[in-house]
Amino acid sequence: MGIPHLTRLLLPYSEAVLLKGGQSAEEGRIHIQSVVIDGPSLVYHVHSRLLAWSDNRLEFPDMQPSCNEVSCAVMLHLLKLRNLGVDIKAICFDGALPARKRETRLSRLERARRKLEIARKSIRYGSLRHNYTPIDTESKLEMILRGRTLTPKHRECPDNPFMVPAVFEDLKHRWNMENIVQAARGSLLLAESAALQDFPWADVTVMVAGEADMHCAYLAKLTGSAILTNDSDLILHDIGLHGSVVLLHSLELENTYSARSIDVPLQAVQLHPASLAQRFGLADLLPLAYELKLHPNSGLTELIRLAKETLGTQGPAGYLEFSEEYKKGPEHAQWGVTDSHHLDPRVSELVWQYETQEINSWDEFPRFYLAILNEDHTRRCAWENGLSYRVLGYSIFNASRPPSQRSCFIDEFVRRGGRIARDTLAIRDAGWIADQMTAFYARLSVVRDALGENATTANLWRIFALCEIYGWGDSGSPLPKAKLFSRFLSFGYMCDQTNWADIHLTAQVQAVLYSLRIMRQLIGFTASANDQLMLKMQDALMSLPPLHVLMRSRFEMVKEYLTEDAASEFLKRYKQLAR
Repeated sequence: MGIPHLTRLLLPYSEAVLLKGGQSAEEGRIHIQSVVIDGPSLVYHVHSRLLAWSDNRLEFPDMQPSCNEVSCAVMLHLLKLRNLGVDIKAICFDGALPARKRETRLSRLERARRKLEIARKSIRYGSLRHNYTPIDTESKLEMILRGRTLTPKHRECPDNPFMVPAVFEDLKHRWNMENIVQAARGSLLLAESAALQDFPWADVTVMVAGEADMHCAYLAKLTGSAILTNDSDLILHDIGLHGSVVLLHSLELENTYSARSIDVPLQAVQLHPASLAQRFGLADLLPLAYELKLHPNSGLTELIRLAKETLGTQGPAGYLEFSEEYKKGPEHAQWGVTDSHHLDPRVSELVWQYETQEINSWDEFPRFYLAILNEDHTRRCAWENGLSYRVLGYSIFNASRPPSQRSCFIDEFVRRGGRIARDTLAIRDAGWIADQMTAFYARLSVVRDALGENATTANLWRIFALCEIYGWGDSGSPLPKAKLFSRFLSFGYMCDQTNWADIHLTAQVQAVLYSLRIMRQLIGFTASANDQLMLKMQDALMSLPPLHVLMRSRFEMVKEYLTEDAASEFLKRYKQLAR
């Protein structure tokens, strides 16, 4: 988000800093010793750096960094900051966007949809990554800490739709000492991490009941920390007289002759809003940003003049409405930080809508925004798969609310052909819920029994998703032959050369798996001590793997390798059991 061109306008007035603990006297440069991190901004920044350094021979979706690659790179980034002595006060994630940002949300979805359409038109077939080997830790650290210009091809690559919730989940539940050592083995970073505590970032990673930028601004003012972000909105929030914004895209390893990236400090530039406002003769930067929004082609001198006129007239109605967004206190002050250790941002947003419906006085139904998947946009949207599980999750969660807080419908926003459409879904009754839970558990048992000793948590759920897509029993389509079945589960394609049918099938599998994840998180709000069927459902869904496993790229799926013989045995048993 943010005000277009605001950062670029102010960049000539930025100052160089080092991210490093300790005093700054010896270098004569400001040291940033503590930071509050805008979580989504960091995730997108790391994704962009990895994308810029990816093999230019790759096409979409293979060039897109996976959830695991982004999560590992974020972990290395944080480990580097820790080793430099930088105190991370908080890593904040959006728990919901307020109603006033609905148009912004829809425009983001439309922008992602257009990127997908461009990718589909420009690439006839997806590429294969032969002899792919993972990037070593030190090289990955160099990639994320040294900028590189995105090529036009990389700039148009759609973003990974699951990377933000994957990083949030991993910071809370994956990155303990053991997993950090395993992921960063061979890295010089570990030499200085002997005292690393277990889950070093779990307690400082928070999902707020509202926008992350408000909470970042609040904490930065409270603690005197700099904010690490690329979101220009944070330049406009009240971060105190001494608050500053360090721009993630300016973050680089310092130009030294050290051969080891572990020894190299991080340099960046910061903007100091209070000092800039004083320099321009303004109380704050809000009127300047407002005029920039109205006159994007005007120069700084003209914008300052207009900003002073805006203040002199006590501000037109448009300015008052614009500035109100930045002068409000953070939602967390009213609602508290959401207790959402196990929720994805989109699920948190749905819960937040139920919690605040009386205050927001929304005349519409609760909304759920479904991400744009890596799919073939000329085909039916992959989210059609898994729809029944999302409705089941919505219905169970709705029933768990007090009668006054229940809704009759949920609005899903999803791709429909060449547009983003609203689907109004009816909340179902207790009888339908019980029937669907019984059917789900029976189908999962069929797949588990058919796999037998070949079952792992990853391939169990991926195969279950394939069975959902092809249909069950006599009413469904036959599953692929053993060779094709095994090849798709192991490599993400069925024939000798991958095509858009394979890419779309992968998206359909992801849609089913993520719909099950939504259902699992929403069921978690249900008090079910005496409901044996609900307990069985919750127990079964607990084995869903984390997102960095669930949403593996086609070239990470080889870790789940299912032999052709095992696939043949499964298909034979499945045919018998599914009758």
